[in-house]
Amino acid sequence: MEFEIDIDREEIENYSVLETVLNDDLCKAILLVLLKNRAFDQNHALPTPDIHRTIKIKIDRSAKYLQIWKRLYKLMEYGIVDRIEDNPVRWYVKGEYVNKIIEKFSKIELPETKQMEFKQQ
Repeated sequence: MEFEIDIDREEIENYSVLETVLNDDLCKAILLVLLKNRAFDQNHALPTPDIHRTIKIKIDRSAKYLQIWKRLYKLMEYGIVDRIEDNPVRWYVKGEYVNKIIEKFSKIELPETKQMEFKQQ
């Protein structure tokens, strides 16, 4: 017996990538900071020190700069964020992922303060 399954391969890949990324708390924090600051294109890209500072102050005091760098490059490898080679390097969420990420954030449970900050956009 043969079965034909009509599945959009790109949709599955995007789903698994976003699910993988959103299981990592630091990746969630980075995406939250980028979305909150509306870093959706090159003109509004956010420098790495600002991302680190915001995460350290508002989300997780134990976050290390190197950890954030590694997660940013992981997100870039997955194609979710991109960078601009300035000094310092600036980051933004690629346009095609903005709505998907916002949809995923609305479905996951964030701690109360983080959820309130995100909904205020």
